[in-house]
Amino acid sequence: MNTTENILLEIANEYSIDISDDDIKQEYIDTIENAIESDNSTIELDSMEFRIINEDAIREIYQDEQEELIKDCYLSNLKEIPWWLEIDWEKTVENVLDSDGYGHHFASYDGGELYTDGYYIFRTN
Repeated sequence: MNTTENILLEIANEYSIDISDDDIKQEYIDTIENAIESDNSTIELDSMEFRIINEDAIREIYQDEQEELIKDCYLSNLKEIPWWLEIDWEKTVENVLDSDGYGHHFASYDGGELYTDGYYIFRTN
């Protein structure tokens, strides 16, 4: 089996998606194949939305999104961060990741996280 089929099997097994029909299975495989050409994609299978992120890109994507989230939620009342205040973003993001994992942030549906063949998979609806 190739990476695309492994991703489909992970999703189908976890979320009870029927892939017994060959035409539907091929449609899903094509959708996933197109998605993993990018490091960060969103797809829809069986009325469910999934985000697929390459393992080589996930940390940077996570850090960028966490920085934005922290600024919006916790620093939004400041017009600007005072010059004397320094935030170690790498350590802050590492602390959040150690506490919550990737699923808490990326999988808005259930906080779950699937992994196969170098790709993280998250359900988002």
